[in-house]
Amino acid sequence: MPIIKESSYKKRPLLLFNAWMETLVPYFLSKRLNLPYKREKLELDDGDFIDLDWSLNNSDTLFIISHGFEGNSKDHFIEQTVDYFSRRGVDLLIWHYRSCGGELNRLPRFYHHGDVSDFRKVIDYASGKGQYNHIGLIGFSMGGNFVINYLGSGNPNKQIKGGIVFSTPMDLSTASDQLSKGFNHKIERSFVEKWKRKIERKAKEFPELIDLDKLNAITTLDQLQKDFLLPLHGFSSQEEYFKKHSSAQFLIKIDVPLLIVNAKNDPLLSPNCYPYIQCQSSENVFLETPEFGGHTGFTRKTNGKLWFIHRIESFLLERK
Repeated sequence: MPIIKESSYKKRPLLLFNAWMETLVPYFLSKRLNLPYKREKLELDDGDFIDLDWSLNNSDTLFIISHGFEGNSKDHFIEQTVDYFSRRGVDLLIWHYRSCGGELNRLPRFYHHGDVSDFRKVIDYASGKGQYNHIGLIGFSMGGNFVINYLGSGNPNKQIKGGIVFSTPMDLSTASDQLSKGFNHKIERSFVEKWKRKIERKAKEFPELIDLDKLNAITTLDQLQKDFLLPLHGFSSQEEYFKKHSSAQFLIKIDVPLLIVNAKNDPLLSPNCYPYIQCQSSENVFLETPEFGGHTGFTRKTNGKLWFIHRIESFLLERK
């Protein structure tokens, strides 16, 4: 039963007195490192592209990082991960979902939780360099779903030795409902406004596909998904999308070590995002649910390093 019954992340910092403080303070106050990534454009089979940011150290070990919803390689927890492991000689690769690399993608579509084919393309491209004996996958928030869906969807790359994910919304239906509750609604509105700006830009290229009058009336992410994003990605309904791509269903199929870290006080996760039953049925999937941490806000230190960095190191490097 690979459930970690007692997490080593036991306390929140004194000044971060609730889950939203744990979540937002690191986001807004963490020092940005402006790391010198090597940018590469990876062409996709359908004529689109995604942007890759590399930190190269001539290593035989590579960590591939999947960011969160509307995230990128400059997110504070990603920069901290890259900085720490780069200084220890590991190669790192952050792949940006379509439209997240700083430039709009070519096709009408954007990205969604089930874009496993894009992730597979990235992994196979990196593995095909012939340099890496050990590939580890790291996912934050939405990126955790990419890692789980990929590992559980069959035929993962043989170079992958394990994965670790943090703050993952593993049941899309109930996590979507959670986003509209209480203070979460303010986060939802910021996502909606950012997406509306993207879609407005896309409408200039594909005016026949996007009704801007309808877009202007949108106020919730739920409406945005139903009226714009899901149709652009070929889904007939929100129910189809949730059922097909919620990652908890894939856990039983995973055959490499995977650690899921979801804080119990994460304000963006629903109760269905803590898959205790599924993990009890798996020999390879470990579930750790600390009392604190918020959403990707694990700011306390262990052995002189940030706690989430410590968990990545102990699970992906020390298990080699």
